[in-house]
Amino acid sequence: MGKWRVSLWAFMSAIDYFTTYFDETRVDDGSPFPVVAGFCNTYDVWEFFEKKWKEASKHIPDHVVKKYFRYRPSLQNSPEDEQRYKDSLILSQIMRDFTLWPIHVSIEKEFFQPTFDKVDKRAHPLLSGAYAVCSFVCCELLDGLATEQRFKREHGPIKVVFDKGNADERWLEKGYKEYYSEKQNTYLKKKPLFEDDEDLIPLRAADAYAWLLGRKYNHGEELEQLQIIHDPHYVYHRQEMIITADRARKILSTMKAGTD
Repeated sequence: MGKWRVSLWAFMSAIDYFTTYFDETRVDDGSPFPVVAGFCNTYDVWEFFEKKWKEASKHIPDHVVKKYFRYRPSLQNSPEDEQRYKDSLILSQIMRDFTLWPIHVSIEKEFFQPTFDKVDKRAHPLLSGAYAVCSFVCCELLDGLATEQRFKREHGPIKVVFDKGNADERWLEKGYKEYYSEKQNTYLKKKPLFEDDEDLIPLRAADAYAWLLGRKYNHGEELEQLQIIHDPHYVYHRQEMIITADRARKILSTMKAGTD
């Protein structure tokens, strides 16, 4: 697959546009480290990805495939357990082999919570909660990656798609549109999209990726599936940020939190 990735750059000028899919985990409960994560690909690579995912999961009902990563084997270690485990490894390999840019962000929620509790959400929607902060930082990492890699602007802006249904979705949408409609030289579209992860395979993959990262940051459990996705021999441009309390102080010092 290494040669496949290298050769991709040779015909990237023929690709029409880029799309990034993000999903979240642990943003609404009491977990100390909420996560937003996903993948950015060209349109053509997403086509490869979806084809491979469908082939690997054709025997799995669509409404349960993302739960395979959340499954814990029974004490009996039944044939069903073994099959679920093998399926999750295969799907992880597809996420590794057919995604170009994995992106994820987690924050130390305890430090941010006083800000979330006091902030005026209408004035500062991107500080409305863990979901908005993690999602916004993911977008900034994506925009920075596009700048670093010198994406060609004639390919069009990057489409950003989030899983729909989060309670703070409206605040993220409001803040995103306000920020990126004013930001100079951004590579991102001015408006985000929100879709159901039951309908889109890339969002199912983002959901699985976010869940695996949530296990790592909240339980210290780096599962084999996550190790496969993060294999350094395949992943050249992984973007990640873990915003601990120390880093948060620096970020918040440059933002108007609206808490006075």
